[in-house]
Amino acid sequence: MLEIFNNLFFSVAEQMGIVLKNTSQSINIKERMDFSCALFNNKGELIANAPHIPIHLGAMSDTVKFSIKKHSNLFNKGISILHNNPFSGGTHLPDLTIISPLLFKNKVEYYLANRAHHSDIGGITPGSMPAFSKNINEEGIVFDGFPILVNGKVKEKQLLKELNKSKNPSRDPEQNLYDIKAQLASNHRGIIELKKIITFYGKLTVKKYVDFIKKNCSEIISKKIEKISFSEFKSKMDNGATIKVKINYDKKIKKLIIDFDGTSKQLRNNFNAPLAVTKSVIIYFLRTLITNDIPLNEGFLDDIKILIPEKSMLNPNYPSPVVAGNVETSQSLIDILNVALNLQSACYGTMNNITFGDKSFGYYETICGGEGASLGNNGTDAVHCHMTNTSITDPEILEWYYPARLLEFSIRKNSGGKGKWIGGNGVIRKIEFLKNLDLTILSNRRNIKPFGINKTNEAKTGENLIIKKNKTTKLNYVCQIKVKKGDSLIIKTPGGAGYG
Repeated sequence: MLEIFNNLFFSVAEQMGIVLKNTSQSINIKERMDFSCALFNNKGELIANAPHIPIHLGAMSDTVKFSIKKHSNLFNKGISILHNNPFSGGTHLPDLTIISPLLFKNKVEYYLANRAHHSDIGGITPGSMPAFSKNINEEGIVFDGFPILVNGKVKEKQLLKELNKSKNPSRDPEQNLYDIKAQLASNHRGIIELKKIITFYGKLTVKKYVDFIKKNCSEIISKKIEKISFSEFKSKMDNGATIKVKINYDKKIKKLIIDFDGTSKQLRNNFNAPLAVTKSVIIYFLRTLITNDIPLNEGFLDDIKILIPEKSMLNPNYPSPVVAGNVETSQSLIDILNVALNLQSACYGTMNNITFGDKSFGYYETICGGEGASLGNNGTDAVHCHMTNTSITDPEILEWYYPARLLEFSIRKNSGGKGKWIGGNGVIRKIEFLKNLDLTILSNRRNIKPFGINKTNEAKTGENLIIKKNKTTKLNYVCQIKVKKGDSLIIKTPGGAGYG
């Protein structure tokens, strides 16, 4: 029965994802599938999810828990809320979360939630992924529990007002509205599917198996972490920041301690990772230790003690800029955790974020790279690794909807690290712009190579290049430039490090 309920809950989240993909309007959600869906108990604890975006899934529980504390009066009335605040469980501002309650006799029993990356949510640059933001308000519009669905009606006028009133408003508020409606439809499907399960098995039986699943996850991870001995590792990012971790199983308290003391303090740039992002990486890391077919679940954290210094780059204070922390720092962090335990050499270590647009639109994509090798396994070429799991926009879709032409998308040969088991190769992506636009790049591993165990077996770093009037110029790992019609961007993504 445990396996049956695992799959029943999984199917709820999966159905939510299908509805969101099919009813959304933006390329980023419909084609790239940059979204995640999950269900939670009445405490906001993660029950199950579909295999969407890892960085979303571990963080959403913090959002739901915060929202329960602050907005329980709204949830008790059946109101759905909109949230994206990184300092209360959000990841970064373009990731909008819709939380909907499932009520029985005016009492909330479960929550359905989804998180989707909107192509633009305001801020100082198109695409809401600025390279040089100095505070959170420069990255877009902040929602901290906006009542979006009240008495079955979407608060369209109020939402559009919020999207337009900022100093740096959304560049396409109508598209935001359509995608938010799709998110609401997704949650509605989740409510319908979960009600079917409750009707068939009974409320008490379903609740028992929610608790059993959490307990099962906790017991499985407990047996695994008992075998972990003391390990530590530190590494720098391209911006000079250091992430340091010590991992040790404390037999006295029977908990795995993950300690980030020695990590760089809060940064002035936007590579700060909100606390929810850091926790999301850890819960994903713990899930990868398990081969059992079980859902990502709150039970993974029962026997884990996480120590993160306040006002550090992994636990920044408001109003720190954080847009790159979600996409870049998270990728560095998971590599460091894996190398610390000799599990896997570093992958390409970045999401290779590019955004371009003007006053009327923003386009966003992440680009794959090389997977790090591990004991007995070569790394895979040209894949998204770890915290990201999106698709790349099809060339036909990119060229039909946006003023851009894809000139090349190929394997970057010999970019993976050497070793007994070789690292995967990165890719080369070349895009020509067909009108004058603003271009932003957020990346990493352009200066520091993806590393293997003991920092050997390194892979090639990535490169960002711009071609203007047949002259090629190397761009920094983060940059914000104007491009003209006929200019071309080349992104060469890093490979994965080798092993052995």
